[in-house]
Amino acid sequence: MQPRVDLASGKTVSAEALLRWRHPELGEISPAEFVPVIENTALAWPMTKWVLATACNQLGEWRRQGIALTLSVNLAASNLKEDVVGELLSNLSLNDLPPGSLEVELTETSLMQDSAQVLAKLDEMVELGVNLAIDDFGTGYSSLSYLQRLPVSVVKIDRSFIRALGDGSREQKLVHSMIKLSHEMGYRVVAEGIEAPEAAELLRVMGCDEGQGYLFSRPLEVADFGDLLAAGHPTASAA
Repeated sequence: MQPRVDLASGKTVSAEALLRWRHPELGEISPAEFVPVIENTALAWPMTKWVLATACNQLGEWRRQGIALTLSVNLAASNLKEDVVGELLSNLSLNDLPPGSLEVELTETSLMQDSAQVLAKLDEMVELGVNLAIDDFGTGYSSLSYLQRLPVSVVKIDRSFIRALGDGSREQKLVHSMIKLSHEMGYRVVAEGIEAPEAAELLRVMGCDEGQGYLFSRPLEVADFGDLLAAGHPTASAA
């Protein structure tokens, strides 16, 4: 789990569920290495179902403890060919969760594939009440007219833009434009990969809604994430 922080208040308002593989001989293997491989095998959908079930179970446990976080889960483009809406509905019902407490992240590139099928599936998720986010925003090749058609509510600006932030830099101007455009289109904006306090302050001044990155916390085991909250990362009030 990695927290997402409201940049205006400093509160931890959400978290992203991240998959890790600790091999008994090779040690920890980066998701960048194993996830793309799994996505092209028959294991992709069973793995996604396990992630959704585990994430929703944990989210339900937090809410029973009075911790009203939103939890985001990543989906691959191939998952949209499966009964992902049915799986979401089942897990939300099983854990007595309001649909708005769950956020589904899809990369900008994956959203450009099989547009009619993708849009239909996204519309089903939105009708269910789940929030949709565009991950790694700014790294794809989508047109603005297409983005306007997507029923998303959150844009996550890719870390490659955030790392290069500096006063008057080209990246700063680009990020400012992304935030402004996203807000005009009705999206909330999350900046990924924040590592420096100066970057967080710049983003806050530019109106970015939330931040995620090592400045706030590295990805943590569930137990350690709970300790982080208990140690002083304030959370939103329980709803």
